[in-house]
Amino acid sequence: MSSVMKLSGVFVVLFAAVTLCPGQTPPPAETASDVVAPPATQPADAVLATVNGHEIRESDFEKMFAQVVANRSRGQSMPEEHLTRMRDQLRPRLLGTLVEYSLLNEEAKRNNVSITDEDVSARIEREVQDTLVLRGITRDELDQQVKSQTGNSLEEAIAERKADPFYRGMVLHMKLLEQKYPEEAKVSDEEIQEAYDTMKPHFEKAEEVRASHILINTTEMTTDDQKAEARAKLVGILEKVKAGEDFGELAEEHSDCPSGKRAKGDLGFFPRRGAMVEPFAEAAFGLKIGEVSDIVETQFGYHIIKLTDRHEAHTTTLEEARRALSDQAQARKLGQARETLLAELREKATIEYAEGMQPPAPPRIVPTTQPAAPPPSAEPKEAPAPAAEPPAGQAQ
Repeated sequence: MSSVMKLSGVFVVLFAAVTLCPGQTPPPAETASDVVAPPATQPADAVLATVNGHEIRESDFEKMFAQVVANRSRGQSMPEEHLTRMRDQLRPRLLGTLVEYSLLNEEAKRNNVSITDEDVSARIEREVQDTLVLRGITRDELDQQVKSQTGNSLEEAIAERKADPFYRGMVLHMKLLEQKYPEEAKVSDEEIQEAYDTMKPHFEKAEEVRASHILINTTEMTTDDQKAEARAKLVGILEKVKAGEDFGELAEEHSDCPSGKRAKGDLGFFPRRGAMVEPFAEAAFGLKIGEVSDIVETQFGYHIIKLTDRHEAHTTTLEEARRALSDQAQARKLGQARETLLAELREKATIEYAEGMQPPAPPRIVPTTQPAAPPPSAEPKEAPAPAAEPPAGQAQ
C-alpha cells in the first residue's frame, strides 16, 4: 500500500529533534526554501512527465522535495552535497507520487468530487482529536509538546497543514475513495474491538507529573570549587523563587537547559520511570502541585524543580477510543482500495516520462503525513537529561 495514502484519523505533528538538557539550543528552524539547494541537472521548470496530457514540471517536483527535506531535516540545515545526492535518489520515486496525485485528481474531477476549506479544517480537527485519544494527552499537552520542540504553537502547525497542497490533495483523495468504495469505508464493531485489544497496553497510562526546572550544568566542571560555586549560584536563584520571583522568568534567564529559553523551564508531563534520571524523578514525584524542591543533584548538575500538574493513572476505555480506532481501520482499508483504483487508472492512462524519469513501482514516499500516531510510550518526553542507559525504545 502506498504510504501516501496511509491516511488515518490521526494528526501527527512532525516534531523537530529534541535537544535534551544539558545541551545546546538547536539552530533556528529553516524553511524548506532555505535548506533546499537549486537543482543542478534539470533545466528551469522542465516537463518531467505528462499524465493524460497534464504536465508535471520540475517546479512540482521541487515543492514535494522541499516537503520531504523539511520533514527529514527537522529544521536543521543539510550540506549541499547531501541535498544533491538526496534529490537524485528521490526524484524518480517522488515523480511517481506526483503521477499518482495527477491520476487521482483527474478521477476526482471526473466524479465531481471536490473539497472546501471547511472540509480540510474538519479533517484536521478530527485528526487532532484522534491523536489526543490515542496518545492519552490533552490538547494543552499537545500544544506544549509542539511549542517546546518546534517553537510553534499547535494552532500554527494546524495552519501550516491547512495550507499544504499535498495534504489538501490527500483529503480530496480520501473523499473520492469514500465515495467510490463505500463498503471499504465501513468499519465493524468487531474490527474496532480487535484493534482495541491489540493496543490496550498503550491505553494503560501510568501516573504522570508536569514539572519545570532550572539547571546549572556541572558536566564541564573539574574541581570541587567550581561545583561549589555552581551550587551557590542556584542557592541564590532558589532564594529568589522563595521570595516570590517568577520561576519561569528565572529559568529563562539562568537555566542551562534548552527548556529554559524555549519553554521557561517547562518539561511537560513525564512518568515516574524511564523518562528522567532517578534523582530528578524521585524529587519531582515527591512534590505537591505548586511546590518547589530544594537543590537536587544529578550527574548533569544542580536543579531546582517546580511541580505544576499531576495526572493520575488512567486507562482509556473502548468507548473513548472507538472513533479513533475506527478512523485508523478505515484509513487502512481505503489505502488498499486506493491501490486497486490506481492500478485501474494507470492501465487506462497515457503516461509519458522525460528521458531518465521513469519511476520504480510502486513509489513509497510520503511528503507531509504519517500513517498513525505512535503509541503513547513511543513519544519521547523531554527530560532534564537522558539516563546513562536509556530504557529500550527511549529516544535520547
